[in-house]
Amino acid sequence: MLSIFYAWAIENGYTTSLPFTYRQATAVFSGQRQEVRRNSARRRQPKPHVTIKYLEDEFADLFHKGLARLQPDGSVERGYRGREMARNAAVGRFVFSSGPRKQEFSYLLACEVPKLPSRRSEVPILVPLPEGITKGSKFRNAWIDYDALAELHNYLEFERAAAVQGSTWMPPRRWGEPLVVTEAMALGGRVNGAWTTWETLGPPERRRLVAPGGGSMLLSVCGPGRPFTDWNTVFERASDRIRERYEPRFPHVTPPPRAPHLRHADHGQAGTRLLRAGRPTGQGR
Repeated sequence: MLSIFYAWAIENGYTTSLPFTYRQATAVFSGQRQEVRRNSARRRQPKPHVTIKYLEDEFADLFHKGLARLQPDGSVERGYRGREMARNAAVGRFVFSSGPRKQEFSYLLACEVPKLPSRRSEVPILVPLPEGITKGSKFRNAWIDYDALAELHNYLEFERAAAVQGSTWMPPRRWGEPLVVTEAMALGGRVNGAWTTWETLGPPERRRLVAPGGGSMLLSVCGPGRPFTDWNTVFERASDRIRERYEPRFPHVTPPPRAPHLRHADHGQAGTRLLRAGRPTGQGR
């Protein structure tokens, strides 16, 4: 359409040149060959996020059960010995509910998880995501369902607490100096003797934080209190197992932003419900 417009403009003397070039090409139609001019201009290609496909609710439920080592009917999956099932299921459900990016949930600290309300509510709970780990270093809010937050607290209070109790883990030298925390609160703590706010710490600093009682300060830990961030492997193995054992159509799932099959719009399932209800999600300050 643009080339037709410029041809008209040249014919009527409004311009003398074209903003693009042509090259000769051969077209075949009904067995007839014909020499034609082809515009060398390229159409803009869609950005990766335009082609993102999200999991439907049925597949999302199947994936969450797979992370928890459960079969589609909810019974325990036999013949599979996975590790850290409680952690995988709790964090996976958090990702579905809140829609955080991989860096955001991988480097969130345990003390930054919001408190569980005393009463169950249908209203989602606010999850502040500090600027030190968000895209573009811009503070934003996410939302989480009560049941998803309750599962996350169960992991914190039992499996994670057992993993870090008495842990002697220290960050390897190649990461830099250990950041030993002696006091920890929701917004900050005393690190190597100086008060520090968590929002000022990026991923490299957060993975070096050593909790007051031992072990990593990150939400997700493995083994004897070591920080865990390899969610690509966890999600890929779970999706592969589901596809092999239960559902051949199940897609390859990796954490956002590599292939954000887990993100429900930009706000998670909880935030999407708020949008449908006409309430602001509180993105940014």
